[in-house]
Amino acid sequence: MLVNSIFLENIRSYSTQNIDFSKNSTLLKGDIGSGKSTILYALEFALFGILRGELSGESLLRHGAKNGRVMLDFNVGNDRIIIERTLKRSKDSVEQSAGSIVINGVKQEYTPVELKARIFDFLGYSKGNVTKSKNLIYRYTVYTPQEEMKKIIQESNEVRLNLLRNIFDLDKYKRIRENVSIFLKNLREQKKYCEGSLIDFEEKKKECEEIKKMLSQKTTELELASQKTKEVLEKLEAKNKELKALEESKQALNKTKQELSKIQALTNAKKEQNTKYDYQVQKLTELNQKPKEILPALNKEEKKQELLDLQRKKEVINKSIVEARTKQEHSKIIITKLETLSHCPLCMQDVPHEHKSSIIEKEKTDTQKYDAVINNNQALLQKLIEKEELVRKEIEIINQKEQEYARFKEQLKIFEERKKQIEEYKKYAETISQEIINLKNQEKILEQQIDLFNDLEEKHLKIKQEYELVSKENQAALINQTKIKEQLNNYQLQELKLTKELEEKTLFSEQLNKIIKQDNWFNTFFIPLTETIEKQVMGRVYHSFNHLFSEWFNVLINDEYLSARLDDSFSPIMQQNGYDTSIDFLSGGEKTACALAYRLALNNAINDTISTIKTKDLLILDEPTDGFSTEQLDKMRDVLAQVKAKQIIIVSHESKIESFVENVIKVTKNGSVSRVEV
Repeated sequence: MLVNSIFLENIRSYSTQNIDFSKNSTLLKGDIGSGKSTILYALEFALFGILRGELSGESLLRHGAKNGRVMLDFNVGNDRIIIERTLKRSKDSVEQSAGSIVINGVKQEYTPVELKARIFDFLGYSKGNVTKSKNLIYRYTVYTPQEEMKKIIQESNEVRLNLLRNIFDLDKYKRIRENVSIFLKNLREQKKYCEGSLIDFEEKKKECEEIKKMLSQKTTELELASQKTKEVLEKLEAKNKELKALEESKQALNKTKQELSKIQALTNAKKEQNTKYDYQVQKLTELNQKPKEILPALNKEEKKQELLDLQRKKEVINKSIVEARTKQEHSKIIITKLETLSHCPLCMQDVPHEHKSSIIEKEKTDTQKYDAVINNNQALLQKLIEKEELVRKEIEIINQKEQEYARFKEQLKIFEERKKQIEEYKKYAETISQEIINLKNQEKILEQQIDLFNDLEEKHLKIKQEYELVSKENQAALINQTKIKEQLNNYQLQELKLTKELEEKTLFSEQLNKIIKQDNWFNTFFIPLTETIEKQVMGRVYHSFNHLFSEWFNVLINDEYLSARLDDSFSPIMQQNGYDTSIDFLSGGEKTACALAYRLALNNAINDTISTIKTKDLLILDEPTDGFSTEQLDKMRDVLAQVKAKQIIIVSHESKIESFVENVIKVTKNGSVSRVEV
């Protein structure tokens, strides 16, 4: 990742400011409180948004401003990315609004959380940290406030190790062991359960054999009962066929009667429908009057274009007025300052009266000139407003004409549709009259068919009585068969239940053997393996980390009697004259050197260990030289030369650093507003 530029609007002490960065090294120089660190906070906000407890909206948005904005332009590999995030002040707080990201010219809008996740993808950071309040990878590889690095050095061993495990993603091994412990506990419970389930295994086997004997006996009884049921069922089916034939005849008769009723009802409905069509023809004929013709309105688009031209002219004049007023105010400020100025703020010498007078006269002349520009433009603006009102009234008249013409076209359309409806209704009436004649003929045919059915009810009753007698005999046979089936089913269910229990117990036996093997594998192989892997990874990290920390500390201090190293908990150990000593006994410059060496060594260890991150090319150092001597500042140049980052941004008020950076950005603060000079 390489930063190209950042734009701030209403961010802390900045009103509006764009800052371009060198591709190699840049120094942000300025007095304490001038606004240097604000640029770094804005960069972090652009990437990750508001961070709970770390970077709040209230701390970023300029006092009195309702909205703020940060735009960050940077490259990741061959991709150019522009992020825009905004802040908005509500009644009780300052919240971040939806933001956008432009990737190689393609823009997309996202919510703050979605935008943060998208940035994590590009930077190669783990998405598991998207919802966390602090991104440790960024903080300890790109930008670490100096006081925060001193804090990690002075933390307890346990807190520091947990933090480093988190950074290097090594705490997963601890979580794995904790999860395995929970798993093994559940495994032991399963083992007890399996052992308890195998107690009555042999008894269940004997019970299953007895049930199989009873099943054989009941199967024979069921075969005899099924034969009896089959014979009775054949008699019942014969009677059922006769009964169905008579019922089909009755159904045919009922169907014919139903068809006759439907045709009669349909005939009456057609008559009513014909009457309605006659009424509709009469009613539509009375209503159908042709509307009076109206001409359409013209020239609306020309008037709209004229209105747009007037509005553009107003914008140009308004802009000119604003520019003239701004320049006029600037001249007045200069006049006010010069009238009270007696000494030059830079060289502290007296300012000649003639020099002050000449500048004041020039600024007064400019003020009068700006008054003339403002008055002329205001007169032109008033004429344009009057012309705009006139054009608006003309457009309104055209709109009224268009509405009248639209109503005429609609009425004409209704007139034509009614003419068509009248013709259609007449055709429908003629068709329905013919349908009524056809329905009358069908009524006569159906009445003749009904007369053909005679003594159908008497035959149906006799066959139905015979069917009921055979049905009772069949029912008795079925009851006996069902009873035997139920007994057989009970024995089958018992057999099935016992077989299932035996299968389950067999599985329990197999599972018990599997549990014993798993328990042994986790305790003797897997858990020791995770501990070994963690130690090996931490060992590799420690070797690189300790080597660079010691080397860079010695370069910065250059004292043969004072050296530094890391212990097993990654705590800095100072050795002076062959004896270990506490960091608290070091001077301010020595403490700063320790923190800087620790910071750069940690940066190098993280970048070498975690291959996925794409912020390795960027390093930001915030006031890294507090308490440094001139000689130490020179040594810092040697240390930075060994750092692998392509782009280094240093925040400092030390002038010495200007000699070994390519770009110097001077930050000044006038009143409550910070500004940047390159």
